[in-house]
Amino acid sequence: VAAETAYRDCEDWLAALIDVLRQNRDSVESAIAAMPSLRMTHDEATYLAWIDARGLGVADPASFFEVAGVGLSSGSDFGLPADKVLLVSCANGIKHGPDRDALLVRILQQAPQAVIALKPFMTPDLVQPMWSRRVMEAAKRGGVADRLHIIPPLAYGRDLMDFLAMADIQLDSYPYGGWTTNMEAVYAGLAIVTQEGEQARSRWGAHILRALGVSAGIALTADEYVAQAVELVKNNALREQVRRQIRKNAQNTLFNGA
Repeated sequence: VAAETAYRDCEDWLAALIDVLRQNRDSVESAIAAMPSLRMTHDEATYLAWIDARGLGVADPASFFEVAGVGLSSGSDFGLPADKVLLVSCANGIKHGPDRDALLVRILQQAPQAVIALKPFMTPDLVQPMWSRRVMEAAKRGGVADRLHIIPPLAYGRDLMDFLAMADIQLDSYPYGGWTTNMEAVYAGLAIVTQEGEQARSRWGAHILRALGVSAGIALTADEYVAQAVELVKNNALREQVRRQIRKNAQNTLFNGA
């Protein structure tokens, strides 16, 4: 009751709390930015800081930091092994046609360190069990069902940014590409794999990447789409280079209010 009252009625206290949390987040971000082997996605909400320590080249980052007196939780505590590369797609389920199921399977087959998480439904009333069964049956036939996951609807907008903060790569849909989902991915600093078509609806992802000075991830065919995704998963240096380029240019190019 006390906590509910504080959050609901004590506006001054809540504003002060948010200010403290913001200062703590900015302090951590500043420290992480000065460490070349670490990366942290800017979070707008949550008490958690998602820190990517794969650049350290150590087998167990959590234990590595504990020896130095810093206690961190491993990514495996949240259902994702620390050595995996997470590819996500938040496109509406109706954009995922049956012919694209095989592409997801091929990516996972060719990149054993990859995990794909799909978030195809915005609200519980939009959940389509038949769609979910179709996708998972394709994954089972391909022997990769343990690395393809369908995420249930998220309750709040901030949950989406927390979800993207754990990810590495956004898989764009085709032929109905994403605008909002790709912009959200860019805001979170993710690399993007997109298949460019002849109509505007399938060219947004490619245009967003080119505006940011990025060519990696742009495919013209389904086979290239798979190849680009696999390359970004396996080539850590390329993936991080693309992500740095996106983070460097996104604010002034796409989010400058102009």
